[in-house]
Amino acid sequence: MNLKVRLGSAALPSLLSLGCLALLASGVLDPIELVTLDWRFRLTPRPHASPEICVIELDQKSFSRIGQWPWPRTRHAALLDALHAAGARMVGLDILFSEQSGPTTDRALAEAMQRAGNIYLPIVFNTAPPKDSLPDILLPLEQFRVCARGLGFINFYSDSDGVNRSIPLILRCAGRDYPQLAFSMACDYLGVPGRDISLRAGRDLTLTPSGGHPIRIPLAAGTTTIINWAGRWDSSFARYSFCDVVDAYNSRRPGALLPSPLGDFKGKIVFVGLTAPGAFDSQPVPVEANYPNLGLHVNLLNSILVNRFITRMGKGWEALFVILIIVLMCRLLPLLQPLRALLAAILYSPRPPPTGFSAGPGYGLSQSISSPACRSVISSLSPTPASPRRGSRRASGRWHTTTPSPAFTKCATSPSGSGRSSPSAAVVAAACRSSCSVSTASRN
Repeated sequence: MNLKVRLGSAALPSLLSLGCLALLASGVLDPIELVTLDWRFRLTPRPHASPEICVIELDQKSFSRIGQWPWPRTRHAALLDALHAAGARMVGLDILFSEQSGPTTDRALAEAMQRAGNIYLPIVFNTAPPKDSLPDILLPLEQFRVCARGLGFINFYSDSDGVNRSIPLILRCAGRDYPQLAFSMACDYLGVPGRDISLRAGRDLTLTPSGGHPIRIPLAAGTTTIINWAGRWDSSFARYSFCDVVDAYNSRRPGALLPSPLGDFKGKIVFVGLTAPGAFDSQPVPVEANYPNLGLHVNLLNSILVNRFITRMGKGWEALFVILIIVLMCRLLPLLQPLRALLAAILYSPRPPPTGFSAGPGYGLSQSISSPACRSVISSLSPTPASPRRGSRRASGRWHTTTPSPAFTKCATSPSGSGRSSPSAAVVAAACRSSCSVSTASRN
């Protein structure tokens, strides 16, 4: 094979592969990448749901018993009294009490919050928080805010395809930092004061618990982290119906053990929110098409407690990885017949390992697969230098033999010494495999 033919066979796939890099950098392939990211979420092992988290649902069963929304606030006060009696460690309400209901019922709820002393309430940014002026915030009534242990925003922002994959931990506005609701609860649960939170925007956020090991939360952009979903809503966390908990509390006897399920909440973190069909806003997430908004906060808290996160490979490392594969593909693929090269590129390049890459304890590494996949297919379709027609199937005309390089022929020559090229599938797989995987408010 002369030098001019070799250069010609390598130049076209190289240029096309560099074009794929340009597409990756421009964001044209982002929709494809988001879809493949969802596939990898479904195929890889999920983090276990922490036993420290419980969920109380305002579900269809409770609506059938209590009636239409909004409910009397004495009902919510009864639930808080039940959880206080059960010994819950902290309670996060995904219910926005921003309007007055009535003097008696509002006072009953405020007193229940004060008795509990561990209630976290949500706030909502009505618009994207501006940087230099006060934001338009929807707050709980002041009589509830003064009784709450903490506040946190419950806003989330979807990707370009409408799917929720990430959530901001902190929003800074007018010189003040506003924490996310679940993040605020996690900091208090772990005993992390504000001075022990180290933020490097776009890189990571580190929590240093008192007497514990630091927890590093990788950030995809700004203060946003990718949620590591524990699984489908109906099969991950311990869930209880609102009316069952209140009925158990009302049926207790003085001096007797707490009836079930009240005993399950002792020392636990409890989230309360709407999940009844038609009464809440569901969102598409990677693991489920209709996921309650409450679940975003629950999964964020779970990721922090079990120390399992998703971190995206940096653009520089992705480019270096693709360039390395370009070199290998341009060297090896021309040695194969076109059909075999195409099959090798399709079968090996985009296939992730079953468990993904490990990026240190508690981390999963996500690397773009759309660009390597396009690059592999394009490279496989590029022309390969043909040898003389001697030994080809003239009758069918479907394929012809190629002349491999002397170095490759020496390694791949059959034991019989015939000199015919028979490249090992293992060599092709090692060259073509692409390591692309994930390792791993309602108003009342």
